[in-house]
Amino acid sequence: MRVERQPQRKVPRGDAIAGTIRSRIITGRLKPGNRLREDRLAEEFGVSRVPIREAIRRLDAEGYVTVTLNAGARVSVPSARDAHDLLQVRTSLEVLAARLAAERRGGDRLDQLARLLRQGENLLAENKFSRVAAAAEQFHEVMIEASGNEQLIRMLADVRAKLAWIWTVNIEHRAPSSWEAHNEIYAAIRDGDIAAVTEITTAHLARDEMIRDEAIADD
Repeated sequence: MRVERQPQRKVPRGDAIAGTIRSRIITGRLKPGNRLREDRLAEEFGVSRVPIREAIRRLDAEGYVTVTLNAGARVSVPSARDAHDLLQVRTSLEVLAARLAAERRGGDRLDQLARLLRQGENLLAENKFSRVAAAAEQFHEVMIEASGNEQLIRMLADVRAKLAWIWTVNIEHRAPSSWEAHNEIYAAIRDGDIAAVTEITTAHLARDEMIRDEAIADD
């Protein structure tokens, strides 16, 4: 029996261009306040201005770009309030993800979480704090995937990407205690202890929020 292949859906040009510009903003290639000129972008991407305008409208809706009448589009300059609000959203959603992961006892992500814990502990012992920060981010990403909730995974990916753009906080002064919290989160997920994972994750993220709020105040 012949099986017909389903044609692959093409990503609309505006969405693809928005993705590229968004990536440049998040990675710092485009700085806050940089102007986005439609003519130059159209020339770069080899398109008319229509998909460029679609991309800019999308990024404006997401908060990465600010469009001002008669002044055009610029990369947004995030405020302290933006950071604070996003941290609150992340905390609420990530605690939910941890609860769902515990209900599933980590699903098929439990072994990966255990490997990341060992990796982080080894990096801490070697005082490689910048790599501990990356391992911590990966731990949270895998924990979120362990929730098994695709909508929640996508929502948190957006929130975390925006936070990565807004703030980079040095982990060195808080790495040991922060990593201990990851051990406790893992144990609660492994044991299916929903009450414990809720309490531990809430406290862990609240501490992170406090540190970042202090950084905001210092600025």
